Amino acid sequence: MISKRKLANAIIYGLPILAIPLWALSYPETTFRHNLKPWFIYTSQVAGIMGFIMYSLSLVLSTRVIWIEDLFGGLDKVYQTHHSIGKIAFFLILYHPIALAARWVPQDVGKALQYAFPTHHRLAIDLGSWAT
Repeated sequence: MISKRKLANAIIYGLPILAIPLWALSYPETTFRHNLKPWFIYTSQVAGIMGFIMYSLSLVLSTRVIWIEDLFGGLDKVYQTHHSIGKIAFFLILYHPIALAARWVPQDVGKALQYAFPTHHRLAIDLGSWAT
């Protein structure tokens, strides 16, 4: 029989993976219209979606809900999973803009830098672009 903690970890790590078939069903047509390198676009989109889901799950794990604690076998184990999920989410979300900028590297390095570090000549818009 599977333990509660293994079941809880399977759910937490499995939910982001369930997003991949849903992403595939909503196939982004704009990728081919722009004739971009699909590998960078697809991995960027999947990483962004999975990172967002994992970040959301890490927030749920930090709520100290009793039934979540019981499922994981204690608050310390919930926070260990919260920490691990948060690290993975951070790197997946960080990969998203890097991959989108990297698609321009062989052809136009200037365009990649402009994409990675946009400047709109207005501080509020620049900070909003850099935050996302």
